[in-house]
Amino acid sequence: MSKCRVVVSLLFALCLPRLSGAVEDNCPPSSAAIHQTLERLWGERKYGELAEYVHDLQNKWSTYVPVELTMAIYSYQYGAQVEDAIERLKGLREKLKSDIAGVSPLFMELLDSRIVRYESIRQFYLERGISREQRLAERNPLKKTTFKHSKRWVGVDEMLYFNAPDVFLVESGVRPARKTCVATIEPTLKRTPSNTLLSKIGDHTQPMAQRKACAQELVRRRVADGGVSNLVQSLRAGDSSYTYHDTVEALVEVGASAIPETIRFINDPAHLPYDQKMAIWVLVRIGVADPDVIQTLQSISSNTDRADLAKYAQNALQYLQTKVQ
Repeated sequence: MSKCRVVVSLLFALCLPRLSGAVEDNCPPSSAAIHQTLERLWGERKYGELAEYVHDLQNKWSTYVPVELTMAIYSYQYGAQVEDAIERLKGLREKLKSDIAGVSPLFMELLDSRIVRYESIRQFYLERGISREQRLAERNPLKKTTFKHSKRWVGVDEMLYFNAPDVFLVESGVRPARKTCVATIEPTLKRTPSNTLLSKIGDHTQPMAQRKACAQELVRRRVADGGVSNLVQSLRAGDSSYTYHDTVEALVEVGASAIPETIRFINDPAHLPYDQKMAIWVLVRIGVADPDVIQTLQSISSNTDRADLAKYAQNALQYLQTKVQ
């Protein structure tokens, strides 16, 4: 595939979603739209309305990953029932582990981090003898107490929502909640300087859907400026927590011709195990088990001293050999 065709293909792939949180064709709201509603209601101290919203989500879409995530956080925010939150998140992690292609390693890392945080909080409560009943009585925002709640729904852990896959959990793994739609890029974003886009994507005061649109515009520009090579190198950019999913989608759209550059990235000794894992998911998503891919994954799984990376490479190899070929 020529460089020109690659760039055109990539540009076609990077469509922007509508910024509204509207639900169409009986589809659940996006993770970003859910976060925006939760953030607004929690910030405005509308705790009763937020509780109704969360329970409505659960009643309608109980197997939807952003809703599962929300229910876990709700358990903690409404009475510090951290034990329930840990159980929910661990259950979610186990279900997602069965589908390496459907869920990014970035989201799984963020999920693990949140579990560790909750486990640390649980240990704090145990050491000080603060029971579940005491927490529920003192820290439930639906009751009148002296406890002061945070101003934000999840704070720094908003990245869980930014990267949560909009998928349903099914017996076979995950199922996308909606079809990918082609939309035009907003003219205002096309005229926005790149440094402004970078500033906006990290600004938690901006609606998450708009920040996602800014991230997609950054990826679109990387396609135009340097094509596949530029995209692959951006897997370890400082903004990769925001742009990772769109970068991967663009490389998947290119297909097999993106594999050589991705393999070079993985084999570069300057790159960390975390970088390698992020790039391996690109190979998984492209889904071509050619000899170079097989050799690379075998080498990583046997030569790294990082057990998590070795296991991820082994799982990727097994997926490509058994489900793709």
